Amino acid sequence: MEWCKQWPLQLEFDERGLLCAPEKGHTYRVDISKMPWRDLLATARALAHLGCHSVGAFSGGLVWIRRTRIAVPEMEDVVVRALERFRLGYGENRSLESARAHLFRSDESSECSATLLLVLLAEWDAYLVHPSGDWVAFIDNDNHITVTAKSAEIAKDLKGSLEMWGQTTAELAPPRLF
Repeated sequence: MEWCKQWPLQLEFDERGLLCAPEKGHTYRVDISKMPWRDLLATARALAHLGCHSVGAFSGGLVWIRRTRIAVPEMEDVVVRALERFRLGYGENRSLESARAHLFRSDESSECSATLLLVLLAEWDAYLVHPSGDWVAFIDNDNHITVTAKSAEIAKDLKGSLEMWGQTTAELAPPRLF
């Protein structure tokens, strides 16, 4: 949360710690409920690279897992263990319950994609926060990806990438993203 509040992001949170959408934000929502499971990897990679006009343009970001324990516990435990083992490689020995976010550097696009893949597989709620603060993606356990951009120009740039996942609808920015 502290990283999100710093410059240049300056994101705001409500009293419950939920991310607030920018006042003049522009939001697109994609329904991924009918997406074949085989497309999840490509979707995770495309989400990590959202807004990048080339693979080398990845600038990092924050994956913040907001809610777990939604799916069948035995299935979810597989993902939790895989993610916690992955995080051990970074020296992070806290559980996912006590440290829910991971900040990725600009040279860690594959790692970011892998984490997003695990989030999609487990059907968790999570934020992907771009380091510029220009947009935030919310992965919803109800089979939606919602992206809110700070400006119409940024939203228009992102829309083309979002449409490859399915029908994209423009919506008013919600007062909060979760």
